[in-house]
Amino acid sequence: MAGISPDELKYMEEHASDSKVGNIIASVISCGCIAYFAVGLRFYARNMVKFGVGLDDLAILAALIVFTGFFIGFALGTQWGLGKHAIRVTNGESLAKSNISDEVTYTVAIAFVKYSILLLYSRIFPSKGLRIAIITTAVFITAWACSSIFGSIFQCVPIRSQWDPSVQGKCINYGNFVLAIGIINIISDFVILVLPIPVIWSLNMKKTKKLLTIFTLVAGSFACVVSIVRLAYAQSVGSTVDASWDDVGGGILSCVEICIGILAACVPTYRPILNRFTRSRDYGSHSRTGGIVQTTDIHMHSVSRSAFKEDTDNIAYVNSGPKSFGVKLSDTSSDKERLYTMLPE
Repeated sequence: MAGISPDELKYMEEHASDSKVGNIIASVISCGCIAYFAVGLRFYARNMVKFGVGLDDLAILAALIVFTGFFIGFALGTQWGLGKHAIRVTNGESLAKSNISDEVTYTVAIAFVKYSILLLYSRIFPSKGLRIAIITTAVFITAWACSSIFGSIFQCVPIRSQWDPSVQGKCINYGNFVLAIGIINIISDFVILVLPIPVIWSLNMKKTKKLLTIFTLVAGSFACVVSIVRLAYAQSVGSTVDASWDDVGGGILSCVEICIGILAACVPTYRPILNRFTRSRDYGSHSRTGGIVQTTDIHMHSVSRSAFKEDTDNIAYVNSGPKSFGVKLSDTSSDKERLYTMLPE
């Protein structure tokens, strides 16, 4: 146990029975179930509208697949000592490889979540200026992901030195690296957060509807809150002598971050389900009050839908905002349907 001081070794021996395995398994099961339910509900909602599945949906599906690899690897790590003190690690090589795998799959999953949100923006708003901003942001995210993956794999050279003490290796300060990568991750979240705001604000809608639409669309960036909390673990990464115990908190937060990112990216697509639920509830409520009220309600609902249609027909550029970020919907039903599924009534 080179590198462990006598006091640290004594502490580990006194707390040899301590375990965070239950926390790991609980986070994997709960986050996995939430993510699968969120994506399943998203595809159900897509099946309810005419334009169906798009690249944004495929990106979130890719994120879910990679996330599956992440939480399986995270759970498997408990077989080799993850969640216990270093003196109880049974297979250091397998655990080290599992940790590297988790770091890579975390990055790829987060990147696909961000891609999905950007593709959703592009799908809803046919604005040249916004699409240029989206492409620029996507390139930035790709560069971030490649840097993170490269640093995770080659934090020590040769790679084998990460699990074989007999191999001399040169290592970067991985704690500082994780901190830098985490800060860039948060910056990209905030960029994604503000991207659609100028476009939405230029629409001919009531201010309340604009705010609700902005809130709905930027929900996908709420995972940045978890990213900020996760940074607290950055300095202990790579410097602790009890990584199998100390790094568990950061691993659980990584699991939660991906889960929240997937869920938040899916929420804006649930509008068709909400619409159907609202109509079914209104129908059931009014059908019990008599035919006259039911007929009146249907008439008022038709008027409401007509007013909404007129509102979307009138969406155009506004003089107060940058013209390149203005949105002008075409007369095609697919464009109007795209926006309708996103706007709050």
